[in-house]
Amino acid sequence: VEVQVGPLEVGPDGVAVKPKMNFGIRGPTVKALVGFRDVRNGLAAEAAAGFVKSYATRGSTLVEVLENVRAREKAPALDGLIESVPEIAAAALAALGVDLATEARLEGVVYLYVGVGVTAGLYLGWLDTSGYRMFGLEGAASGAAGLGLS
Repeated sequence: VEVQVGPLEVGPDGVAVKPKMNFGIRGPTVKALVGFRDVRNGLAAEAAAGFVKSYATRGSTLVEVLENVRAREKAPALDGLIESVPEIAAAALAALGVDLATEARLEGVVYLYVGVGVTAGLYLGWLDTSGYRMFGLEGAASGAAGLGLS
């Protein structure tokens, strides 16, 4: 977990002081951040929030893999909804008689991501922390939701 309070970053590598002004937290399942980035890399402000949740599964057929999707970390309000989607797909495949079977035991992870953010920046050509001289403008607004199985 990394916590940012003004110019301080506190994380697994210890405490760092940087010329920035951010307030936020970044962990394995959540990110929330607002403020101004490290001025050595340009003049940029950002605000972002995101949430990632993972679900584990295993089985020897596609229907079993879909039926066995279960949350790694419990979030009761969300888990029932997310876990019902693969179960519905499994029931539809079973009803149609469609399935993929293997002799090996399959394991997978389902990821759910939801996030929003906005960024604006101005780069005036000074040498940044990666050794580049960047010129230009940055602007972005995003909102996304995603679901993946691997």
